[in-house]
Amino acid sequence: VLSDGHYAPSADIFSFGIILSELDTHQLPYSDLTNAKGNALTDTAIMAAVMRGELQPTFRSDAQPWLVDFAKKCIDTDPLNRPTAMEAAYFLRMELRKLVNTSN
Repeated sequence: VLSDGHYAPSADIFSFGIILSELDTHQLPYSDLTNAKGNALTDTAIMAAVMRGELQPTFRSDAQPWLVDFAKKCIDTDPLNRPTAMEAAYFLRMELRKLVNTSN
């Protein structure tokens, strides 16, 4: 949306990937990043770096690998590589079933 001004559903999938990072870390994305002077990055600097594909949100080191992999697919710089909402819902349902089946 920021690079060409055109909205597509893949923008919502990108946002969902960012939210997954927030849920994992309990922090705002990119809040842990600083510039050369040790100051927090400005919103403008963050947006520019994200648009160039130079910046991705962080995840906890003990995060579930499937969650990190899925979130990274959601925030792929190429919108065509992101899952659709239907694919995302299916994937999450399958992971939930795995969790339920292993806890029984």
